[in-house]
Amino acid sequence: MASNVSASSASASTKASKPEPALDRESIRKNVDRAAQMLDEMLEEVMRDMFVEEAAAYISNAQAGLTEEEAVRRAVVQRLEYMDANFLAALNGYIKAVSAAGSDAAPLTALLLAIREEVMRQVTLRLPPAARALHLLAQEVDKDRRLAVMRAALSGGSGELPASTPDALVSSSTTFIDDMEEQTVVADRRLLARLCLVREEARWLELEAAFNAPSASSASQPGPETTSDDGSAAASGPGSSRPISAAMFVRSNVPQRCAAFIKELVGVADSAARVGLLSRTFSEDWEGAAPRQKPQSADRREQPDWVRPGRFMATLHALTAQLEVDGGEANAAVLKRMRDIHLEAMSVLDKIQRGDIKVPSPGSAK
Repeated sequence: MASNVSASSASASTKASKPEPALDRESIRKNVDRAAQMLDEMLEEVMRDMFVEEAAAYISNAQAGLTEEEAVRRAVVQRLEYMDANFLAALNGYIKAVSAAGSDAAPLTALLLAIREEVMRQVTLRLPPAARALHLLAQEVDKDRRLAVMRAALSGGSGELPASTPDALVSSSTTFIDDMEEQTVVADRRLLARLCLVREEARWLELEAAFNAPSASSASQPGPETTSDDGSAAASGPGSSRPISAAMFVRSNVPQRCAAFIKELVGVADSAARVGLLSRTFSEDWEGAAPRQKPQSADRREQPDWVRPGRFMATLHALTAQLEVDGGEANAAVLKRMRDIHLEAMSVLDKIQRGDIKVPSPGSAK
């Protein structure tokens, strides 16, 4: 996924000199053509290597020493640094075209699929440990399986699962969530919902670890509140219920449309009605979630102004933390409602990532 900096730079350059559609299509065509040439070279190299290996094995009456998997891996590794999204687009196009040819093209289809699998494998291996762990977590639909994988990563990792920390998992998932939600169209809402769940579950595990730590059981008085440079509240000292870490990061500059939607939800007494509102808002870009708000800063003007699940959950955490700082007892009723909304939001996210809630096709906004 592209970084936020890259996305911002692309947006700025587009505003400065927007290319003509024909020129843009021509540029895309050239990029895909270069990627297709690279793919042709890889196919030729793998088939040549396999032919030479099998011919040599036949002549010498010996077992072939090079497998197709090894030949594919060698071809991919040699060119990995030159691959980009255009290569995957060309590869997927080849796979679609060859698959349509039927059983006669089955061997070529299998080879193309092997190349794609190896490309994804090599890319994954080059990700930071937390991102690799997130890649594995994002494949798990079942909550208990995700938590088992997450606990294994927090305990030092095993096999292809690298060691990680709650902070790193939250930070990595936030990067991917923000990247998906800052696009005009959310490409995969089921994946987005699952990433939001992973982030929340990592927060839960950090709170669990903090609660079970020896210092937590011996502390009796809450520590003083401090304020970070960005204005977010962070508890410090023994007995604090919110550990100072990225896992409990609170954004002071919350999306105002999300805040307005949360305010509306707090005013809805019926849980089923709240779930209905959350389900529609999380599954599509719904105009009726909340009134549009004036952007708080110049950079926010460039971002889509929708209530999306990642922003919603971050805003809910921020507002809940602020109410706790302002005085938990005075805001007890509102805090209880917001915690109910959090549980309802988690349930909706789980249904979306499972496919139990239908998600409209990308780009449909109402």
